[in-house]
Amino acid sequence: MWYLKSAFDAYQKVQDAVQSRLGDVQSAILSPVDMMKKFLGATPAGQTSQESEVEMLRRRVAELEGRTGKSERTKRRKRVSQ
Repeated sequence: MWYLKSAFDAYQKVQDAVQSRLGDVQSAILSPVDMMKKFLGATPAGQTSQESEVEMLRRRVAELEGRTGKSERTKRRKRVSQ
C-alpha cells in the first residue's frame, strides 16, 4: 500500500508539473511579449513605465543617428577636400 501511495504521489507531481508547463505554453501562444518579459525576468510594467522606456529609446536612436550623420558628413568633407 505504501508503494502505491508513493507512486501515485510521484505521478501527481509530474502531472502538476506538466499542467504548469502547458499553461506557460498556452500563455506564450496567446501573448508572446508577456512570455518574453516573464522569461527575461521583467515584471509587467505600467503604461507610464513603458512610455518612458519608449521615449528613452527614441532619444537614444536620435543620438546615434546624429553621431552617424556627423561621421558621414565628416567623411564626405574629407573626400571633397582631397
